[in-house]
Amino acid sequence: MRRRVAARGLAAITVGALLSLLPTGAPAQAASGSYACPKGYFCGWSGENATGTMMKTKTDMPTMGSWDNRIRSSANRTSVVVSLYNEPAYSLTGYAEDDGPMNPGEINARSVR
Repeated sequence: MRRRVAARGLAAITVGALLSLLPTGAPAQAASGSYACPKGYFCGWSGENATGTMMKTKTDMPTMGSWDNRIRSSANRTSVVVSLYNEPAYSLTGYAEDDGPMNPGEINARSVR
C-alpha cells in the first residue's frame, strides 16, 4: 500500500515538474496608435500620428472641455461623417472639417484645432 501512494506521489510530482517546463503564452498586447480607437467611436490624440493621450467619444460634443485645441490627429471609427468645428457649440464663424468613416489603422494626421 505504501508503495502505491509513493508511486502516485512521484507521478504527480513528475507531471507537475514537466508542466512547469512548458512555455506559457505571452500576455496579449494592447492595441496602440489608431488601432486603439474602438469601432463606433471618434478618437483624438494629443500627438501626431495617433500618439500621446487618446480621447474617445460616441456622442456629440458641443465643446471639447480640456481637449479644446489639443487634438493633433484623429480617427473616425463611427459609421457616419463627423464634423469638427473650430468654435464651440457648432459655430460656423471659424471653419469646419468633416471626417468620413475610417478602417482600423487609418488616421487623419492633420492638426485639428
